[in-house]
Amino acid sequence: MAQRDYLLRMIEQMGQVLIRLRKMLAGERVGGERFDQALASAATQFGITPGLLREATPETLAMLLAPTVDPSRCWMAAELLYLEGLEAEAGARKDDAVAAFEKARLLFRLIEPAGALLTGWPEAADRIEDIRQRLDAFDADGHDA
Repeated sequence: MAQRDYLLRMIEQMGQVLIRLRKMLAGERVGGERFDQALASAATQFGITPGLLREATPETLAMLLAPTVDPSRCWMAAELLYLEGLEAEAGARKDDAVAAFEKARLLFRLIEPAGALLTGWPEAADRIEDIRQRLDAFDADGHDA
């Protein structure tokens, strides 16, 4: 029972952090450095190395997160990358957006219902579809994704 309560508290905390980051993106406060600091703080709070999310290849992230990580941490990493992609997209930094979206998509695939972690988080499929559409839009603009 204590472990279940702990997990519920962690999920609630993750949700609050993600809501705050989304509000930053939706508002006028999307200013690269401030968003980057908030994203890095959120990642660190949940035991995720912010630089690793940016610098590692999608395959390396999958190897690091899939074998031993809990699905909520994998979700958090994927969601942070997704938000980073949205911020880069809003700032017209297509290469950064594509890189973040591709990493996020790979991590979301690990936790979708048929994913490697077999947790069955249906929301992951929704994120994957959104990312696919965004990457397709970049392709339509002549960007190699």
